[in-house]
Amino acid sequence: MKCKHEWLDITTKDGRKALICSKCSKKVHKGQLTNKISADISASITLPIAREQIDMPHYNGEETVIVKVYKDDLIKELYKGLNLSINNFNKG
Repeated sequence: MKCKHEWLDITTKDGRKALICSKCSKKVHKGQLTNKISADISASITLPIAREQIDMPHYNGEETVIVKVYKDDLIKELYKGLNLSINNFNKG
């Protein structure tokens, strides 16, 4: 006959939360990661996503200086200046 589980909350020896049936003693772990995440993996998740930067020459009236700009911002401004968009290329 199939057990109609009556679950009790427990904490296992290694500190994880689990449920145990008071009738049949079946034990299941709650929805948690079973393996600990190492510090080097979790650190990379918390870092911001890197955007590609390029060096651009900029003339300020007196001298030319090199400035760093984000590549995606530069492309967006070039398209805006030329009145181009992705939609213009789809109308072939």
